[in-house]
Amino acid sequence: MGCEVDIVCACGAVRGRLHDAGPSTGVRSNCYCADCQAYAYFLGCADTVLDGHGGTDIYLIGAGHLELTAGTEQLACVRLTPGGPQRWYAQCCNTPIANLGRVPGIAFVGMIRACWDAEADRIGPSRGGIHARTARGDRTALDATDGMAPAILVRVLVTLVVDRLRGRHRCRPFADPDSGRSLVAPRQLGPAEYQALLAATSA
Repeated sequence: MGCEVDIVCACGAVRGRLHDAGPSTGVRSNCYCADCQAYAYFLGCADTVLDGHGGTDIYLIGAGHLELTAGTEQLACVRLTPGGPQRWYAQCCNTPIANLGRVPGIAFVGMIRACWDAEADRIGPSRGGIHARTARGDRTALDATDGMAPAILVRVLVTLVVDRLRGRHRCRPFADPDSGRSLVAPRQLGPAEYQALLAATSA
């Protein structure tokens, strides 16, 4: 049985809750990909979101576990690349909230550590890092793989399939419950802006 985890942005305007969260219902890992690093620079919060190797602490769970309870009018969304995930954040204080990805019939969110409450570490420890080839600094002692570690991938797929069987895949926390439309239209970065962010991560 999982636990309840409060979600809140830095200024407190955007609030929500993860239901039934824990190591058996989601997967926590550190992502060192260039796009997650670029996203932190886009929001101006690289110093607080990224670790010393440029990693973002993310908890991946089915989107049906997330309930937004306040401040949805403060939400904004950006896509760094046309095929990339929707990256949702609180525009009131530029706190990253979640990366929203979709595969056919299944929706999942990557909740970013910056918005978890202080007690949220009870969801379990990180299961290692991914995309180590774009990590910063000396990577020899880094507990991370170049791509998605098979053990992490299998656990992600299992948890998402279980959510589908339970009907949670129909929940869309970033959509209007009546119309089903996205709360805001994602902003698509232009190529020049995206390249500038990538350059900032390696400066």
